[in-house]
Amino acid sequence: MLEIWIKPCISGDTRVVLQASILPKNNFHKISSHPSCTKKYLPYSLAIRAKHICSDSADLTQYWNKLSLAFQGRGYPSTLIDTQISRAISNDSTNHRQTSDDIPFITKYHPGLQRINTILKNGYNFLTSSTQTQNLFGSPPRISFKQPSNLHNLLVHPKLPDPNKMFTSINTEKGSHPCIEQRCNTCKIHSPSKTFNSKNTKKQYPIQDHYDCNTSNFNEFLKQQLERGKLLRSRHLQYLLSFSYWPPVVAREGPNIYEIRSYRLKPGTMIEWGNNWARAINYRRNNDEPFAAFFSQIGRLYNVHHIWCYKDLQARKETRESAWRSPGWDECVAYTVPLIREMHSRVLHPTSFSPTQ
Repeated sequence: MLEIWIKPCISGDTRVVLQASILPKNNFHKISSHPSCTKKYLPYSLAIRAKHICSDSADLTQYWNKLSLAFQGRGYPSTLIDTQISRAISNDSTNHRQTSDDIPFITKYHPGLQRINTILKNGYNFLTSSTQTQNLFGSPPRISFKQPSNLHNLLVHPKLPDPNKMFTSINTEKGSHPCIEQRCNTCKIHSPSKTFNSKNTKKQYPIQDHYDCNTSNFNEFLKQQLERGKLLRSRHLQYLLSFSYWPPVVAREGPNIYEIRSYRLKPGTMIEWGNNWARAINYRRNNDEPFAAFFSQIGRLYNVHHIWCYKDLQARKETRESAWRSPGWDECVAYTVPLIREMHSRVLHPTSFSPTQ
């Protein structure tokens, strides 16, 4: 972290000085799980940032020396540190980056995808050897990684509520009405009404305001929740994120059955699990059976859920047997089985109101 001090000089000018802890004590070790490209260019980014801020060369040199010692203490090679700091020293801020017409391929970051750039470079020579494809790319194509989904993005939203939409119920009709939203499943069980019957007084009362499926004290929704609670013995809730290498969730034409295979992994094996399944999923795509795959990011960690879609139990048997006949599937299984501490499998039929038929 950089802490900036502005000090006046005798000549009347001001001098910018950097004073702070160079790096947090337990952050950015060489053996950490951060992407290798991030750890490689971190010394350069901190050094170039200090160069843009600090106005005194002596203070800047002192900061660079502290920066080098801090990274050496975290296991970074001295050659890497010296190379990146030297790049920052020789960097000329007047030279602007040249624009390029090449369009990068953008995908979500995953540790197993780091070799794609190497594969694209090798394949570029094959494209240039043909007269039909040699003009497709002016230079070897490259991959740009975007940040994958995480719990912070799901829970934190930068948008402020629109004041014009906060009080839309003032002039609406009194009573209980469906919200008529496209994805609302409550509208199917919602009976519009302008009155309600009290079980205590056995009388009928008019509804004095406008209520719909999105209202927190929506009468019909509370009634259904109460009735549902009488049928439950236990309930378990998990916050999950989907794996980036898994095919997107698409509604299937029914009737189908779904198998949920839940795994509890050994701590520290999630990345190894993802790397192996990024290859293994290719052996299970033939019959369009992968439906969804999720992992827990809060609460009970190292929990993985794979959901598979089959026409029936016979199709499940044939599909799983065909996977074992594919070269490479047995190797992926051999690598992933030692990572599992516990596994549960459930075969389910979708309910009549479920969108997954």
